[in-house]
Amino acid sequence: KGPRTIRIDGNGKTRNAARTGGELRSGEVGLRPEELFGPGDMGPYASRDDFYAHVLANQAPEARNMVEGIGAQGGFTVPTQLHREILNSVYEESVTVPFLRQFRMDTLTLNIPMWDSEDRSQGGIASFEGQWIAEATDADIKTPKLRLVTLTAHKLMVLTRISRECISDSFSLGQQLQPTLVKSLAYTLDAAIIGGTGVGRPLGILGSPSRIQVARSVANQISYTDICNLFVRLHPGFLKGARWLVSPSAVAQLLTLADAGSNNLWVPAAGPAIPPTLLGLPVGISEKCSALGSEGDIILCNLGQYAFGLREDFIVERSDSAYFASDQVAFRCIVRCDGHALMDAPISPVSGSTLSWAATLV
Repeated sequence: KGPRTIRIDGNGKTRNAARTGGELRSGEVGLRPEELFGPGDMGPYASRDDFYAHVLANQAPEARNMVEGIGAQGGFTVPTQLHREILNSVYEESVTVPFLRQFRMDTLTLNIPMWDSEDRSQGGIASFEGQWIAEATDADIKTPKLRLVTLTAHKLMVLTRISRECISDSFSLGQQLQPTLVKSLAYTLDAAIIGGTGVGRPLGILGSPSRIQVARSVANQISYTDICNLFVRLHPGFLKGARWLVSPSAVAQLLTLADAGSNNLWVPAAGPAIPPTLLGLPVGISEKCSALGSEGDIILCNLGQYAFGLREDFIVERSDSAYFASDQVAFRCIVRCDGHALMDAPISPVSGSTLSWAATLV
């Protein structure tokens, strides 16, 4: 497992274990919001609907927040219990986030120390090399190599508008706003984790210098040979937890793929919670993948080798003036996060071709 963050809050104070329900965890694959930040509560609000009622009335029972990098920021800090509820729903909607290595960000930036272990051509990992020595013989001293992976909390904003009639005629703002907010956050995060440029947002798989690009055998197609060539470029240590990410436009090609013995490679989903598989690995189908024939139409990756950092602060704001002429109310949500592959280059083994945590067709 990855490094574990000490339980220190943004002010440098140790968190109260009784309040959080136990030790907070960080740097592990698949952590849920409760494990990163603690169980949470509704703060000054009686319920989720009460919080959204305050947002709608634009009456906050709290002071403005000071947030690093963006000065004084108004709006409504989402209660921690509701924050966990929204994020858990995002995790269920997303094809990438639940499988990432999750880090809690208590400050604007987070530096993750990593062993510089991609070059293994001379044997050993990060200069940790086992040596066979005779009795009374000195071993050669090796100096381990370290590097830093830096995450910076980028601002992700979801902006929407709702007619005043829709608000007044509905049961509650939460019933309208929250499901759409969840879908939008999941969509935007998946798009960034797959194809983000790294400028003001996460650096996605398709921009990572540690991915391996495999030339496809026939342009604009995906063949059995292509699948095999992708599979053999994944490092064996990353097979456990690996998965395919596939564009909807590429699915038709995969449905008919067969090996030399005419055995279908695609195994259909066995149920709502059991995804289809390809070569025994689960398949996530996402419109955020590229169109058939472009890099990213099919990706083989172990998302546990991708660091995802998340700040706990979560802001919801409203404005009556932005769409005054059309009598609509604007709402926006602000989340801060970042993502980056933990590896900075493919692995160079002692023999054979380079290997990695992610491989794509080009």
